Amino acid sequence: MPINTDIQGAQYVFGFAAADAPSIANFTARSVASMDRTPEIFVTATNGEGHVEAVAISKKANKMMACEFVGYIADAFNPLTIDNTFSFLGRFFFITKISDPRPKGNFVEVSISASSYPLIES
Repeated sequence: MPINTDIQGAQYVFGFAAADAPSIANFTARSVASMDRTPEIFVTATNGEGHVEAVAISKKANKMMACEFVGYIADAFNPLTIDNTFSFLGRFFFITKISDPRPKGNFVEVSISASSYPLIES
């Protein structure tokens, strides 16, 4: 039985295929720990007593994305030489954080956080 099928034959997707993963030097993503879509702009204006009386929010088509990938690293992995950007899901992402390497069984893994803004394409 394939690993992604339960005993009733229902199909499930675990992680994502290597072809769908972001391409980051010496890093193999095995899962997306989180992926959030939020308005790029969300601000409020308050009255003299501090109560919100107006809200500005981005159009629904202008959602930013923040995600965290977890995966294994190769011996040559060096967080100081990783590019600042990559493409994923047809969008341009900026790397915002790389965790310190940590043991994961016989492998070593890191988490890489990134953000994508709707109107920034490269």
